[in-house]
Amino acid sequence: MFFEEMRFAFKDPQLQQKALARLNTLRQGKRDFREFLGEFEQLLLEAGGHGWDNNVKRGFLDAAINQDMRKALISVERKTELTAYCRQLQEVAIRIEEFNRIENTRVSQRARPAIPPTRPPAFTPQKAMSPGPDPMDWAPAGADINAVKPRAKLVPAGEIEARRREGRCLRCGASGHFISRCPYRAPVKPAARVTATQIHQPELDLEDDTASVADETKNE
Repeated sequence: MFFEEMRFAFKDPQLQQKALARLNTLRQGKRDFREFLGEFEQLLLEAGGHGWDNNVKRGFLDAAINQDMRKALISVERKTELTAYCRQLQEVAIRIEEFNRIENTRVSQRARPAIPPTRPPAFTPQKAMSPGPDPMDWAPAGADINAVKPRAKLVPAGEIEARRREGRCLRCGASGHFISRCPYRAPVKPAARVTATQIHQPELDLEDDTASVADETKNE
């Protein structure tokens, strides 16, 4: 260390004065403490300050550290020897960096817009009991379903059996696809016809009733 100090002292006649002037104005600012400490030790070496009293060297260092470091050292018992004091300052700087990192994370999380949770649709018995739309008859809202997908013609059971034997679509009768891929809608069975019932009036013998009434009148 002595030879290093001598080398810096004789390299430039004004080096020691320049380093001393720089030590008086050196400030950490917002720099990382490790970077700042490296510059401080370099200037201290160039100024020939390694032989100074520890209190003097600590005085230069205390005047250069930033406000955050000073606040963190209020309740800390500081080391007397410069090397031990520098290690102590490094530990304090690491704690400050960790604290700032946590605070920045919290601030960014609070600034992030909250996404409201999605809620499932309310369950009602009417919705549970109502059947869903027929997937084969679905069409866009407002569209003519007949124009979108024609309906197959209803055929008798014999024709269905013939289609099954020949490997044709059971719905439309075309070749090349089966009912699961049929592009047409299922046929609709015609509504059952209600045969009109003829209403018959009661058949009465009115002449016989009139004669009986006339005989009862004569007898009175």
